[in-house]
Amino acid sequence: MMIMLLFSFLFVFIMFLLVMILETKKKNYFSSNTSIECGFEIKMFSRPFMSIRFFMISLLFIIFDLESIFLFSSGNIFLIQNSMHYNIMMILFLLLLLLSIFLEWKNKFLEWY
Repeated sequence: MMIMLLFSFLFVFIMFLLVMILETKKKNYFSSNTSIECGFEIKMFSRPFMSIRFFMISLLFIIFDLESIFLFSSGNIFLIQNSMHYNIMMILFLLLLLLSIFLEWKNKFLEWY
């Protein structure tokens, strides 16, 4: 097992070195760094700004969605394996979930304005 781990790290390291050695440097031209709108030079920044608040709420949604999937799927494991170790893990998981909701509520991440 240790030999396989060593070979995998060695393989990744060799691939990283090959990329660093074989990478070609591109010249930094002004025309290649700007976007083109129908052949005319742009007058303003073309990307719309995204609200950081929207980004934070979307990340929170993804995190809590994954946590709810873990929580619902753990019911099947509880029916199969009813042990003290599993119960302690689930209590710690629920405490972590409640603590994170409390901290987000305290820091006003859940308010939208």
